[in-house]
Amino acid sequence: MPQVIDLYNKYKDKGVSMFSVETEVEQEKINQYLKESPQPWEVYYDPTNASRFRDLYDIYSTPVMYLLDKDKKIKVKRVDAEQLDKILDNLINGREIGKIEQKEHDH
Repeated sequence: MPQVIDLYNKYKDKGVSMFSVETEVEQEKINQYLKESPQPWEVYYDPTNASRFRDLYDIYSTPVMYLLDKDKKIKVKRVDAEQLDKILDNLINGREIGKIEQKEHDH
């Protein structure tokens, strides 16, 4: 998470915003985590899985990052902080994103 917070601080003044969805369902555990690891963006949670976000967005391990455009459409899936930094830098500086080398994720 420290790398993601660094990215947030690097790009927040360039029109990039972030939010997170907590996968823990117990409010007390979420509060404790956020107390120990504060995040500078909005944190959401779905304690009853009403949104089915785990199934809809292929969340089988965390963290998982997606890049959305201004219309909230997913543009890039399952990237790490280093890849996201390169993508954001290219987008902000008007360069082509190019092919992203996907890293293996634990299953």
